[in-house]
Amino acid sequence: MPKKFFLLSIYLILASFSYANECVIAEVQDSESVASEAKPEKILVYAREVDGTKNRFSLKKEVELHYQGQTIHTDIAEYNSQTGKFTTPGQVSLSSESGSINGLTADFDLKKRTANFKNAEFEFKDGTRGAAKELNLQENGVQTLKGVSYSSCPKDHSGWQLIGEEITLDQNKQRGTARGVRLEFADIPLMYLPYFTFPINNQRKSGFLIPNIGNSGKSGLEIGIPYYWNIRPNMDMTSTTRLLGDRGIQLGNEFRYINNFSNGIIEFDYLASDSKRNIDRNKFTWNNDFRYGPNWDAAINIQNVSDNNYFIDFGGDLSTTTITNLNREISLDYYGKRWTVNSLIQDYQVINPSIDNFQEPYQRLPQISTHAKWQNLGLEGLSFILDNELVNFQRDIGVEGSRFHIYPQLQYEWSNSAVSLNGLVGMNLTQYNLQHTAQDLDAKPGRALPIVNLDARLHLEREIAGSTLPQTLEPRVQYTYIPYRNQSALPIFDTGLPDLNQNQLFNPRRFNGLDRIGDTHQVALGLSSRLLENPNGQSLRFDVGQVLFFKDREVNLNPATGPQKSSSLLIAETYWRLNKKWAMRSGLSWDGFEDQHEKRNLAFSYSPDQRSMFSAGYRSVRDRVDQTDIAFRYPVNQRLNLVGRWNYDRLNKVTLDRYWGLEYDTCCWGLRAISRRYISDRDGNSDNAFLLQLELKGLSSVGARADQLLRDNIFIDEF
Repeated sequence: MPKKFFLLSIYLILASFSYANECVIAEVQDSESVASEAKPEKILVYAREVDGTKNRFSLKKEVELHYQGQTIHTDIAEYNSQTGKFTTPGQVSLSSESGSINGLTADFDLKKRTANFKNAEFEFKDGTRGAAKELNLQENGVQTLKGVSYSSCPKDHSGWQLIGEEITLDQNKQRGTARGVRLEFADIPLMYLPYFTFPINNQRKSGFLIPNIGNSGKSGLEIGIPYYWNIRPNMDMTSTTRLLGDRGIQLGNEFRYINNFSNGIIEFDYLASDSKRNIDRNKFTWNNDFRYGPNWDAAINIQNVSDNNYFIDFGGDLSTTTITNLNREISLDYYGKRWTVNSLIQDYQVINPSIDNFQEPYQRLPQISTHAKWQNLGLEGLSFILDNELVNFQRDIGVEGSRFHIYPQLQYEWSNSAVSLNGLVGMNLTQYNLQHTAQDLDAKPGRALPIVNLDARLHLEREIAGSTLPQTLEPRVQYTYIPYRNQSALPIFDTGLPDLNQNQLFNPRRFNGLDRIGDTHQVALGLSSRLLENPNGQSLRFDVGQVLFFKDREVNLNPATGPQKSSSLLIAETYWRLNKKWAMRSGLSWDGFEDQHEKRNLAFSYSPDQRSMFSAGYRSVRDRVDQTDIAFRYPVNQRLNLVGRWNYDRLNKVTLDRYWGLEYDTCCWGLRAISRRYISDRDGNSDNAFLLQLELKGLSSVGARADQLLRDNIFIDEF
């Protein structure tokens, strides 16, 4: 052990002499410490040379002071053990668990627990650092920095920094106050704020946020200034004032709240007298979920816009600009031990002018559905199920009315480790009460229709030689019988033909909704196989299935359905993750009678590391869709990435969405530049946009959200 750290415990004897020694250590009890009333805190002072009297000491060479988990280093100091004053006329440093401070000079009051540094530099454990002409630490947790600079960039690095006249940090209130602050990037001023406050931890606080800047062909130059209002711990609001160069000033608000029984978001955007449309524009959205104990749930989901072109002008992609209906609904649900009750009030705002009055969806005013199940009725696995539904359909034009449906079922379930069986016998009882029907049609038509359904699965599993992956094989067969009933007198309120996929293959109902129950006499066959995932990331899933019909189907939505086929499309789906880098997904709907596909898709991705990614996909629907989609992120070097996406419609020979860009990333800032052209409305018109985003790590981002665009459209785990 070095002589420096040989502890002398006879401080009270030596303190009465004046001396100089190679190794002198002083240990002092701070009996007036307010941090621990039960046990006084120790002040440990180390030095190579000490000159002093009973209470006053001159310390030289490798001076150290340890106090409250902090260590002070200097080469020369004056210490008064009675007053607790510790003064360093030369270079000094203070280190603790949170970081370090280096100053040209410093004064410490160990009893009052204050410190004052001159020409100080500081660095925290999270990598942020700064400098101040004067740095003052107070016992009450208040820290004042004058002539201060702050950054998360390494020293002598051309990055960002905050430069301010004065910054005060209040640890008790967890709040900071800054005066005369400017933000610089690469020595270029970006903004100036004469005064603002900010939180110094993860707690929310009211104040202005970093502005957003962008440009688009629809609205011109866009500048958004957001203000965050921390109303209560469970309530806040962000208000954004947006200057749209070609349209005017738009006000946006997002209000969030949460309590013991509900949480929700209310959004409202308003643009007065749009320069391009010469009308006021607004959008309102309210989403709220309620929870009343373990049994009751409720929800409100409402969206409304001022005009049909709102999403065309302000939507960011084709999926948004082509919205046709806005859903507005209120639901109330009860979940009991045996009974489940779901109630709904639903309306729509139609914003696609090509949809005429007879194509508009019906309002549900209201819809009430119940489900009940009684299990093990004298025999294990035997259950009685009762499903009921009452809906009142309303619309401004056409047939209206109510539909009452009762569906009692008797079900038997049995399974073991290898086999599962499910048998069901039910009766569909439906009654309508209609208004505005044709004179020759019954205003109260009804329907009674039985159903028989038998479902069997076999579960097989084996170990593959030379592999730790178990493979499963599950053959499945389902028999369904529903007799024919003439349903031409029944209206069509909510019924449609679903997309045929693996789940729909084993759905005994051919239609969505209850206005039509398709007659059928069929067997559905399926085969599934799984290669379960192991630590190397390998996994494989394969599904194939088809429905075989014993008779033609007579109930259809469209009377001109053409000739009947004795089997459905063959549906096959595959997902294969070869390892942690490669993945593939494919799907095929094959029409064996016409010997061609109805739908097909193929996609694969390659991601060797977090920075690199390449994906390519192809999707086709016969005579309607023929699209390719390629996306990539390629690291040119350690800091520069090339990113891009090309979504192309081969059928119409047009690019749906295309953007290319660069990402430049350092340890403390990043820059993203994206050039984009995309189909922006349902008429096929295109829009150009240029997105530029400067990310100041440890602070915020300036510019359009280019990174969000990349995440939404490129960087995906699976297809």
